[in-house]
Amino acid sequence: MKYMIRLHRFLPISIAAVLSTISYPTPMPMLPAYPDTLHVLVLDSISHDTSSFTQGLEMHNSLLYESTGRYGHSAIRILDPETGNLIDSANLPYFIFAEGITFLNETLYQLTWKAGIVFVFDETIHEQPNVHSIDTDGWGICAMDSILVTSDGSSLLRFRDPNDVLTYKTLMVTAAGILQEGLNELEYANGFIYANQWPTDNILKINPGTGCVESIIMTEGLLNTDVYPYCDVLNGIAWDSQKEVFLLTGKFWPYIYITEFVTE
Repeated sequence: MKYMIRLHRFLPISIAAVLSTISYPTPMPMLPAYPDTLHVLVLDSISHDTSSFTQGLEMHNSLLYESTGRYGHSAIRILDPETGNLIDSANLPYFIFAEGITFLNETLYQLTWKAGIVFVFDETIHEQPNVHSIDTDGWGICAMDSILVTSDGSSLLRFRDPNDVLTYKTLMVTAAGILQEGLNELEYANGFIYANQWPTDNILKINPGTGCVESIIMTEGLLNTDVYPYCDVLNGIAWDSQKEVFLLTGKFWPYIYITEFVTE
């Protein structure tokens, strides 16, 4: 019996003490998910004024609103979404370079590029607009529930109070952890913000809670630039919630395309 192990000598050693002496490998950090790739399925097209330097596109009450830019040419235009024909328009002062537009309820908000102001119209567009000041360039704008979201050409989205357009929150937009510059025209649809990425042919589908790009919509080849060499970049996204389609166009483009975003 002199070789019997006396177990009571080992009992005071705790399991935690034993585990603390064991080393474990450091877990690998989770890599940001890479965005899915989507493509544009063209369902139809309507005519578009090739003199329009499109800055914003918006469906409201079954009408298509367009903001056009350039000094001396900036305007708001109301179009027939079935034909592209002009229904009404309102020119802006010659010193204004207009940018994106959006509706929140029955109010139309229009950004300006460098003027530091936002015009606030009613839907008729002919009443004298109210004016708010902003402290950034204006590029794109969309309405998300009861707030406004704007872009300024950087990777930053600004969430604004519609009563005074003051910023109360900002959000950096990333794809696989990489900042995405050039955020331009914006549209909100089905819980996501869609952004033209200037000067590319890409549209980014952005999660507004995280800023992560969940999908990149590739629109290269939507317009044949060999046939239309005078056309500028893709710019203009409008969501038609009744037909559940996206309307896409660009600066000086001859068409507005009615599209769906698909995986193949």
